[in-house]
Amino acid sequence: MRSKETTLADYTDRVRLHIVPELGHLKVRALERGRVHELLAAKVRGGLHKKTARRILAILHSMLEHAKHDGVIAANPLSGLAKFAGLTQTKDEAQEEIRAFTRDELERFLAAAATKRPEFWLVAFFGSRTGARLGEVLGVRWSDFDWQAKTVRLERAITPKGKLTTLKTKAARTVELGQVLLETLRQHRAMLEADALSRGIGWTRPANYGPLGKGETREGCGTLSRMKRTWPWLAVLGALALGCSRANPPEAKLMTVAAEDTDTTRLAHAVLPAVAAHPGLAGIHALPDPRGAFAARALLADAAERTIDAQYYIWHGDETGTLLFEALWRAAGRGVRVRLLVDDNNTAGLDDTLAALDAHPNIEVRLYNALTRRRVRALNYVTDFRRLDRRMHNKSFTVDNQATIVGGRNVGNEYFGAGDAVVFTDLDVLAVGPVVREVSGAFDRFWNSASATPAGHLLRRAPAEAGQGLEAHFAAVRQSVTASQYVDALHRTELVTELLESRLTLEWAEARLVCDDPAKTLDRKHQPDLLLLPRMLELVGRPAKELDLVSPYFVPMSDGTAVFQELARSGVRVRVLTNSLSATDVTAVHAGYAKRRVPLLQSGVRLFELERTGGAERSGTGGSSSASLHAKTFAVDRERLFVGSFNFDPRSAELNTEMGLVIHSPALAGRLAESFDTHVPSRAYEVRLSADGKLSWIERTPEGEKRYDTEPGVGFFRRATVGLLSILPIEREL
Repeated sequence: MRSKETTLADYTDRVRLHIVPELGHLKVRALERGRVHELLAAKVRGGLHKKTARRILAILHSMLEHAKHDGVIAANPLSGLAKFAGLTQTKDEAQEEIRAFTRDELERFLAAAATKRPEFWLVAFFGSRTGARLGEVLGVRWSDFDWQAKTVRLERAITPKGKLTTLKTKAARTVELGQVLLETLRQHRAMLEADALSRGIGWTRPANYGPLGKGETREGCGTLSRMKRTWPWLAVLGALALGCSRANPPEAKLMTVAAEDTDTTRLAHAVLPAVAAHPGLAGIHALPDPRGAFAARALLADAAERTIDAQYYIWHGDETGTLLFEALWRAAGRGVRVRLLVDDNNTAGLDDTLAALDAHPNIEVRLYNALTRRRVRALNYVTDFRRLDRRMHNKSFTVDNQATIVGGRNVGNEYFGAGDAVVFTDLDVLAVGPVVREVSGAFDRFWNSASATPAGHLLRRAPAEAGQGLEAHFAAVRQSVTASQYVDALHRTELVTELLESRLTLEWAEARLVCDDPAKTLDRKHQPDLLLLPRMLELVGRPAKELDLVSPYFVPMSDGTAVFQELARSGVRVRVLTNSLSATDVTAVHAGYAKRRVPLLQSGVRLFELERTGGAERSGTGGSSSASLHAKTFAVDRERLFVGSFNFDPRSAELNTEMGLVIHSPALAGRLAESFDTHVPSRAYEVRLSADGKLSWIERTPEGEKRYDTEPGVGFFRRATVGLLSILPIEREL
């Protein structure tokens, strides 16, 4: 029999993550009469997903069975909700003692604690993480939080009758906030701010709520909007005590986290002995080959036994994208839980496919920063540009919480070598060890964030035969010439087999994840503690000798240009590889870079622009992300390396969310530096500055050097477009 402490922890997590958001579909009386199955069946007919119903039944059954043997500890912090539901009786409202639940009371408590409103889940989460009682949680104001110290001051409470009271001196206390709770609260506040701004309401604090914070004003827009700025849980207060509630609350979603108990999987058996032999280090294997990178993802999915968590900015419905959809589908058929998080900016034409995947009991799809108008998608940007301008650029593929792939590749033919491959087309790394849990934690934060919308809340419900149609589509795609080449690559690639047999060569090194906070998507104040860039620069350190940087979209702006100039003038060798104008797929980005070339070259920075290989000249100012160069990596002093999704441009720094690994490995960092020594000069134009201040492009060929006095490989109109765009005030959008 488990200990009561273990039972409490288990119950708290299960209620917090699974029951509270979903059981609002049930009624207390029905639970008392034992009609759970009938009610769930009715709810399924009314729109509740079958997989959600099955999950609720399984969790309830498990909890109630354990309750028979273990008993339920009385001090469950969520029990305060039962007081409002009239499930517990005390002689004195101020009485602190909470007795144990019986099995019947547990059933009623679970139903009473449930709600469709996200704020209710946050109240329960706050209580479970801090140990605060419900009345104390509801009495918290935003001014009680100390975000720097990561604490909250509990000094008032709301009684079951709705009366605000000040806690006695002995009862008032300061409570520490864990990192997960802190980030969740920040997201909640950011969501409220964004909601207020979208309605033209300033985020202010009225005079009767104490001193003003930095940047706040006293102009108000109505009592209700002012209260939202002071009380984090206004909707809960309204529903339980104050008689007011938030209009049209968003639908609830199931909060889930990465599986921790995966140490018995085949993948764990293969990697854990080596991980134990290298404490604190990560095992890293670079994936520069595009087809090898595709095969690594597909074969890892085939090896999955418990979970797959995939997070991508782009997932195309072409051959490689469909083959990887099929790999997820096969894994789900084996009982693997699949969570797929895709940025909604590039899902046009995929709604039916995503809905069919989401209908599988073991697959859940969420769309990040979703577009609400599904048919005429462009209208979303007309009516809600400020929100939709911020995208999730993260890329990770994690299996069984034991191995992960992180890097610059999205999912689609152009990212896996379907076209003409060139050097540095892209770069990922396969990682095992402690850093995998860091990646899983970051995925959880995005998955459970306010910006991640379940596909079922947006897309039309997939018909009953959707699964069969999806399997038929998979079979048809496999017969295509392009897909067959990738299927052959799966048979030829030994990487995952070697990993499962503990034969794969890994570089063991210190590795840390750097990742933007998902609250960045809703942030309007540019809070630095939400950003990846400061943390990344801190971990890689200041270059002493060399800095080698690869970025397809390199827009350093004035501040970044000054930093690179200062490094070069201090004796650091700075080399940058980016796309040439003929190779780039975003002309506007090249315009943002072109205006910085002269000052960079004057300070001694060496610039290389990758040549376009084959095909016709690109055109247009937009982007398809099928650039010749797509890798995002840099090495410092041949000792430290970054690999991830971060471009050195304002969009990555300030608008999009990004992620990547900082790896302390002379071997891996040295390979990038050696590429600059050998391969880059023969595959890229070197940009030079003459004594009279004119630019030239040097191409190295077997016959010798060729010099171009204008941007090579493009015509007058393309060069003129760059000149025009370079004078427009659009740099921060690039």
